[in-house]
Amino acid sequence: MDYAAIAKKFGGQVVQESQPQAQDWKQTLSPKDQAELQIKMYDDARKRIAGLDEAISQGGYTLDMLNRYGQLNREARTGAIHEKILPNWRGFRGPEEQEMISIQSLLAPKMRETGSGASSDRDVSMFLSALPSIELPGNVNKNIRTNFENQYKKAVRKKTAMEDYLNKNGSLTGFDDYWASSNKPKQEPKGKTKMMSPKFLGFEE
Repeated sequence: MDYAAIAKKFGGQVVQESQPQAQDWKQTLSPKDQAELQIKMYDDARKRIAGLDEAISQGGYTLDMLNRYGQLNREARTGAIHEKILPNWRGFRGPEEQEMISIQSLLAPKMRETGSGASSDRDVSMFLSALPSIELPGNVNKNIRTNFENQYKKAVRKKTAMEDYLNKNGSLTGFDDYWASSNKPKQEPKGKTKMMSPKFLGFEE
């Protein structure tokens, strides 16, 4: 039977039963349980920020070493054939090359240590699969160093954003979506390819 048509005939209308709105599951908890949950969420957020802060501290030291490596690579050539064949042989190495090898040896275990922990912030922490090397030409080493520096700066920005978000919301619930939407990669305009002079081959510019 069409009750809507009958009601309209007599100048009335059928009132549709409204659907109950979904209730936030936290509202079903007692005030005591809600308070305890909020404290736990806040503590978990602080632990996550502390983990990122530790990675930033380690990354700052690594970045200093990489900058020193870049300074040396601007003075000493890398990527020659004999360096690819015997990367660890110091027989014909100058002082700059020997210091670069030492920096490599020093940073390698620290990079494994930094990247070993499970963390949702791994994308902006300084977890790189490669380090500058005397086997690689200077321009490649520079790209590695620049990429690390960009990731380091991004990690610092993310930590600041996390702290601001936590202060406003009391937890980091929803932060990852907020961060992803506010840090979408921008399309860079295509530039002219830079020609490298032969005298710079193997050196950082």
